[in-house]
This record gives sequence, structure tokens and C-alpha cells, in this order.
Amino acid sequence: MTLFEITLPGYPAAATTELYYRAVPDSVRIENGALRLKAGSTVTFDTYFNLFPYRAYRRYASLERVGLCLRAEGCLRIRIRHCHGAQRCEEDAVLLEEEMKEGGSQTFPFSLSSLETKEPGFLYLEVEAVSSAVFSGGSFCALHIRRLPEFRLAAVICTYRREPYLTQNLAQISEYLSLPEHRWLREKLDIWVVDNGRTVRADQIPAGVTLLSSGRNLGGSGGFARGMWEIGHSARGYTHFCLMDDDIVLDPGILLRTAAFLELSGTRYPDLALGAAMISLDRPWEQYEMGGGWDGYRCSSFGQGADLRRRETLLQNEQAASPLFGAWWYLCMPCSFIRRFGLPFPFFVKGDDIDYGLRTAYPLLLMNGMGIWHEDFSGKDFGISEYYVKRNELILCALHTRRPSLLKNYQKLVFAAGKQLLLRRYAVVRLLLRAYKDFLLGGEAFLELDQEQQRRELGAGMPELLGEKELVQTFGISLGAFPVKDCSGKLDWRIRIKAIAAYLLPGSQKRPLRCIEVSSCSPEDFLYSGPVLQYSRKLRAGFLSPLRKRELWTTAAALVDMLWQMLLHYQSACRSFRRIYSKAASEEYWRGKF
Repeated sequence: MTLFEITLPGYPAAATTELYYRAVPDSVRIENGALRLKAGSTVTFDTYFNLFPYRAYRRYASLERVGLCLRAEGCLRIRIRHCHGAQRCEEDAVLLEEEMKEGGSQTFPFSLSSLETKEPGFLYLEVEAVSSAVFSGGSFCALHIRRLPEFRLAAVICTYRREPYLTQNLAQISEYLSLPEHRWLREKLDIWVVDNGRTVRADQIPAGVTLLSSGRNLGGSGGFARGMWEIGHSARGYTHFCLMDDDIVLDPGILLRTAAFLELSGTRYPDLALGAAMISLDRPWEQYEMGGGWDGYRCSSFGQGADLRRRETLLQNEQAASPLFGAWWYLCMPCSFIRRFGLPFPFFVKGDDIDYGLRTAYPLLLMNGMGIWHEDFSGKDFGISEYYVKRNELILCALHTRRPSLLKNYQKLVFAAGKQLLLRRYAVVRLLLRAYKDFLLGGEAFLELDQEQQRRELGAGMPELLGEKELVQTFGISLGAFPVKDCSGKLDWRIRIKAIAAYLLPGSQKRPLRCIEVSSCSPEDFLYSGPVLQYSRKLRAGFLSPLRKRELWTTAAALVDMLWQMLLHYQSACRSFRRIYSKAASEEYWRGKF
């Protein structure tokens, strides 16, 4: 049974080979999907996608006997090394050393029983070419195990007008499943696509994929709820389901790793969920999130910013703290959750995965080699997501925090509105205030809300976006590459004061136009500037943001009024959301929406 395939670069986001293998430059090259090695060269696979995370298999599947199945031509010396803290490959212990003299396909069995699982570590393959050779790949396989014939997996992809991503992913998965060696996965896996935008044509879907068109756009929450409802009522006998975003970039081998692990661990850990880390598509070696946490008021991303090319990062991932939730860009759960815990809460977007993780409190595993690429979330909508983040964090706090604090949530609003003022995004300030106002209306009003119509209203309130050509024609400027800055640290308080002072001091409007990239700017960029053109490379559009001094006083007055409204209505709103919680996640509620 194949557990972990050894893969080579070949997918759109594979901008660096160091996520797949390490070798001296010019000693190897990729040719026809294989590695061609010069005599005397060495390739190691102590990399994110090709290491073997044995600790997870021993803990959850009690796996002891493993085989390394390799395909090659020429004479190779192969070693299985154990990394548990050494800085260099040469210092790692050798668990197995053999020679492949005849080429072809060979299996090398070894045992995991002698390996310590308390300390972080992983196994990996090292290949040394005794003579010129071609390495075609291989896999770590489980030997002498009893298969679980009842296992069956449904992958649910929720999409909204992203056909280029969707069709590319489906084509890659279909091609992968068509290979003879993946017959087992082909028999165990079904693909479901929920089309929220009603724009996917039947001829864009490969044979065997089930397409569900939604009557209206119910957001990510509704799309995944529809898929989960269909799976729960299907006669195909699914044991697990996998929720996937439509715009991820993935190596289809992640589906095989997922299915094999869940089948092996299903007997001992039937409630185990298996997720995938997100890797930044813009920086395809940087980990964006490996699971998330929730402190009662806001969520956090584990492992953010880690460089996956470094061995230190891989060891840190092996000992990472257990996350409270996994994001629904890729997460597999047992179908029993649908019956026991219900369907997603109707957040529309943002927060449904956090709520479901906190509601179910499921054991969640994320490990090296289980990763997808995704664009990060900055500069995509110029601030509409801020409404959903703040409103839904208030709801999550009401549902999952024992004694939600009015003052802490109000403080969040003040800081968020202040930041958007400094960034001159006045429409976003109004969205933040609306998020709090809508929350205070209570749970019953939330259930009656037409969220598709609301989404259109939120977009209509944003500033007019000008395309690249319009910006060049209007302002006569060159929209070249903007410098990318690191804005992760806290901004110096003196800069904040100076930025606020700009609202109080005369002048500044006559200064020259300044251009900034919306995803990498900070309040410092707005100091001593006249009108600012805020531009997004992702959307290839931007808008002009002059300094409007009156907005400071308008926002201050609105914040004072909001404090009064929260003093009057905050606790009753929290109670109302707790009252409607079970109803909003029930099949009865969602059947009326589909």
C-alpha cells in the first residue's frame, strides 16, 4: 500500500526544487519527469514534499514495517537516513543502506520499531549515483497490513466563478487518477463540485465528477454545507469527506497521502481529521499557515512565515502544537461529524472553518508533505473581507467564549478603525462600523439576512476601481513593480502620532501624487503625502485616496455612538446568537436555503 510518493517538480507553483530534492548544482537535471544523475553525484530528499513523517504513522496507525519502493536505471547506492536535529545530512544516522545494480523496480523493507517518537524527526531517502543513472521516483509503502474495504472518500470543491483554477485542478487530478498505479485511489475517491456562481458548464467537468449547481450564491459556508448534505445522504457509503477551495494549486499526490493515512488510522482514531498547510503562491517556499488557534477574540496562524526550504523548519513542523482548527482550503473529516455536529454555521465567508473546529473539538493532524499553494489574502478586495472578519469574530466570540468581553471587542474596533483611517480607506472604516451594527441586531435578524444581496451592497459602497490603462491615462504615471516591504512588525508609536497629526495640520493636499501597493503598505507610507494611489497587482486596479480630514471627526463620533450601542445591546446580541446556534447549523435550516 503506497503511503508517500516521492515526487519531482512539475506543477505550476514548483518554483523551487528545494521543496523536492537537494543536490549540487549541475550534478543532476530533470528530464522527462525523472532525475538524471552524473556519476558520483548525490541527491537527498530531506525536503518538505519528500521526507517521510514516520512519527505520525507510528502514533496513529501503529505502523512498524515499511518498504521503500524505487524505480531507476543504472547503479545507485541508496540510504534511508534519520534526521532528528542534525544540521547537515552527513550527520544523520543511516537506517538502511543498499545498492540498486540492475535498475528497474526494487523494494527495500525496513522497520520503524527502533525509532524514538518522543523527539521530532523524520526519515528521508539519499541517492548516490555509482555510475550515470536515471532516478524515476518511488514511494514509501506499508507492508503486510490489513486493508479497510469500507473506506471511501468524497472531495468537495466549492467554486464561485473561478473556472481557470477549477478546470486546471480537475484536469490534473483526473490525469493522476488515470495512472495504473493509482487504481486503488480511483476506486476509493469521488469528486463533487458545488457551483455557487452557476457558471460552470458540464463540458468543463471530467467524466466521473459530480456537478451541483446552487440556486443562489450562499458563499463558502453554503457551498460546503450543500456538499456535506449531499454526501451525508448519498448511498455510496462515504466514510470521509475532504473540503477544498477552488483556487488552490496542488500536487494531486496529496489525495493519495490523505486517503492512505485515513484508511490506516481509521480503526484506532475514527474521529481524526487531516488537514493541509497553506504555502504562499507568491513565495512558493514560505509557509502561510499550518493550522490555526483561537484565543477567544481572534484567530492566529501557526507556523506563519516559515521557510520550508530549511531543515530547521521541517523539524519545527514535526513538533508543532496541535491546532484548534484547520482551514477549509483543504481539510478531511469523517462523515460521522455531519450526523453528530451538523452543517457549517452560515457565515457566508470567513470563520466557518474556525467555528466547526471549535464546535467539534476534533483531533487534527497536519504534517510535512501535506501542503497546498494558495494566494495570500491581502490586496484581493480592498477591504470587503474586513467586514466579514470583524462581524464573524464577534459571532465566534459570542458562541465560543465563556464570558465575552464588551470592552475587548470594542477595543478591537477602535484599533481597526484607526488603522484604516491612517491608510485612508474610509469605506473600510464604514464597513467595520456596519459589521458591529449588524452583529448587535442579533441572531434572529442574522438568519433572515439575504447575504447574497448584502455582498452586492458591500461592494457597491467601495471606492471606484480604475484599471491599469485608466490609471496610466488619468494620472500619467508608470505602474511598474512596487517595492515589497515587511510590515509584520509593530509600527513605531511616533509614526502613528505623525500620521494622525496629518489630519490636524494644514497643507499636504498640494504635495505630489504617491503610489503604493495595497498589500504591502503601512501608515508610514502616507506621511507627508498628498493624494495617494492605492494599487493592487493582483487585481491590476487601484483607487485614489486623498486625505479627508473630516473623516477623523466623523469616525470619532461614530465610535462614541457605537460604544453606547454596545453597552445597551452587546450581551443580548451574544445570547441571541447562542439561541439560534443549533438551528443555524441544522439540516432543516440549510434545506430551506439550497
